[in-house]
Amino acid sequence: MGIDWVKAEESPSKSQKVEGRFLLDLRAKVNDLERELTETKSKLGETEQNLTSTTEELNKTKAELEKTLKEKEDIISKSNSEINDLNQKISDLESESKNTISEKENQISTLNSDLEAANQAKSELQEKISSLEAQIEGLNNTIAEKDAQIQEKDAQIQEKEAQIQEKEAQIQEKEAQIQEKEAQIQEKASIIEEKEQAIEETTAKLTEVETELSEFKPPEIGAGGFSSEERVTCPMCGAVGGDIKQQEDKTKILSYVGHIPMYAKKNVCKKCGYEF
Repeated sequence: MGIDWVKAEESPSKSQKVEGRFLLDLRAKVNDLERELTETKSKLGETEQNLTSTTEELNKTKAELEKTLKEKEDIISKSNSEINDLNQKISDLESESKNTISEKENQISTLNSDLEAANQAKSELQEKISSLEAQIEGLNNTIAEKDAQIQEKDAQIQEKEAQIQEKEAQIQEKEAQIQEKEAQIQEKASIIEEKEQAIEETTAKLTEVETELSEFKPPEIGAGGFSSEERVTCPMCGAVGGDIKQQEDKTKILSYVGHIPMYAKKNVCKKCGYEF
């Protein structure tokens, strides 16, 4: 029979009879739980490795973007410095009003060309900066998505850890139940051993009594004569030999072996049913 859980809850200290197959089923379930626990821990290890790899890639990409942004800022700073230098040259040229107007105009034209080229370079740099900012924003969005995925994985890990703790508690409970059942089995084995010893003692006593009873049987006639069974004759119909059988007479108790009564024997005729 299986475990009566209601009875166990009402009387936790009281023992119950449990079949061996139920204990085997219980052991199989415990083994399945241990195998599931091992697989879950392995999956958690793989997830942690994936998270570590993703984090390293994100940090590397972020460092590269920061390096690129720093280079672009340096270019912009250098361009602004060149523009300031050009403006200073223009100012110097204007201050040199004693030079010929034609020379100054040529110089101004040259400087304006340089300034236009610098402005064009600045515009191109600003377009590149805008493109880089768009890329940075996209990477920031990707980082935010990865952070959300990491948080989701952390939640999954916490959930798995809670499940592992629950399984471990169940395993401990099952192990305690198994130990309790093993103690009950040992107790039953001791009782069985005591019963078997009592049966052996009773069997020995029965053998002794049967030996004593055999002394009261009538002796058989030697070869060529008739046996005791053949000499018994039914007083009612005259049947002899195999038609007469012996059985216990429940009305006559000769002795007791422990609590077992030993009865006298009586003859019964198989033909007419007469007892004598």
